[in-house]
Amino acid sequence: MSRIEIVPFAEEHVQPAAEMAASRYREARAAIPEMPAEFQNPDAIAPRIAKVLRLPAAAALHQGEFAGFLAGWLFIHRRDEFAYVPDHLHGADRRLAEPVYRALYAHMARRWLDLGCYVHAVTCFPTDKAALDAWFWLGFGICVVDALRDLDFANQVPSNIEICRATPEDAPAIAPLREGVERHLSAPPAFLPLLASSGPEEMVKWLEDPKNAIWMAMEEGKPISYLKIGPTIGQVLGTTGSEIAGITGAYTLPEQRGRGVATALLQHGLRWAREEGYASCSVDFESANNPGSAFWLGSGFKPVGISVERRINPRAAWAHERRSQADLLIAPRAG
Repeated sequence: MSRIEIVPFAEEHVQPAAEMAASRYREARAAIPEMPAEFQNPDAIAPRIAKVLRLPAAAALHQGEFAGFLAGWLFIHRRDEFAYVPDHLHGADRRLAEPVYRALYAHMARRWLDLGCYVHAVTCFPTDKAALDAWFWLGFGICVVDALRDLDFANQVPSNIEICRATPEDAPAIAPLREGVERHLSAPPAFLPLLASSGPEEMVKWLEDPKNAIWMAMEEGKPISYLKIGPTIGQVLGTTGSEIAGITGAYTLPEQRGRGVATALLQHGLRWAREEGYASCSVDFESANNPGSAFWLGSGFKPVGISVERRINPRAAWAHERRSQADLLIAPRAG
């Protein structure tokens, strides 16, 4: 096989990259028709790809022809510095997927480490087996799933559960449930860093916006579960668009599970989304969140984005520096 050449990602690569991403998107939407139709068109993706011209990014050439690309946004999440590659910021010629991804990642991983990013995450379309296989072989593992479903819901809501919509005055009462989410995700097997929840002031402001809603399940005047829903946010194409409502928080007290509480809240959330003019609903969840994964996938949500992650040991930078210094010392003797 001819050598894969890695070059800086340039303006001339934007359109072929958009066509590559749109082709993968069309395959995913054929399996999941709830995904927005607009991103089947490369022209809808190209402006998003053009934004990475100011970021570290690379293109792969095979025999002088465009064969793939890789770029990522750099940010801090849960106190970790991430290089994050959305579903539309990577791609490879299907016939060359493995060598192209290997060459691209070998190049970009070094640049990301030089910028202090030791956590690398990539979102793939669930139907893009070639990409997922390539990332798995590079040491990545599934971490987050973005999922989508329609707004129809036929399950019966248990009559003994009281459901109401939260007001800004309810923010302090919801705080223990929000803390419960963080503690749940910090426990095994998810093991996410435990973060202090923001104060009620932020939640009050969020609830004051009529475009947002929190539904609470009540017992003896106290919330035992909540579901937070509003406009979508994020980078995943399959959950992007003004017609998609996004669930961005949900939790039920452990002792209250098994009663249909979460199902009742979800039904209220979906009904609200339909009344607000949305066409579908999205959610994202950690793959290692056992009860969360089971609930969302069992409630009709279909994966539209599979995010994989790799954490680099910080000693890798030290080892690279020591190796480079050794090479400098040895080099004069090589002649």
